[in-house]
Amino acid sequence: MSSQILPPNAFRSQVLDLLREREEPEWVSGCEMQARWKVVRVEEGWGVFREWEDPEQGHAPKAVCASRGHARVIAGTLPALHGGQRFRMLERSGGRFPLEQGGRLVGDLDIFDPELTAALHLQHYLAQTPQALAGLLGAAGPTALALIGEILQRDLTDPSWWDGL
Repeated sequence: MSSQILPPNAFRSQVLDLLREREEPEWVSGCEMQARWKVVRVEEGWGVFREWEDPEQGHAPKAVCASRGHARVIAGTLPALHGGQRFRMLERSGGRFPLEQGGRLVGDLDIFDPELTAALHLQHYLAQTPQALAGLLGAAGPTALALIGEILQRDLTDPSWWDGL
């Protein structure tokens, strides 16, 4: 019988067993994802761990990828998936679907497209989270980074680019 290495925990095993039997309150579900994530080389490839986790102390990776780039994208995306939907489509009004962000109407769509609202949520998260955005950009590779630099140089020096932001 092999013994499983368990990560250090301030609670006794009996308390942890009791906690595992309970349901998470709905209003805090997803809290295990609201962390800063890091990418660590593991035997199988590249593991994604919470910032405080250490595979040598028995922590299991949330994901394992063959490439560091894929692991970095996952690490940057995980917190966005459980942070609450920032965009929402409302029921059709006047032939279109109102798009709301944080209770404020920001536009409308001619089709019902929940995948678009999910993508907007992720884009918004990346725009507000420099570490996640940097991880995504780093995973894009040197060619994409050089092109992004050219595009930003062109756009940021154009005064009209800032209008309406």
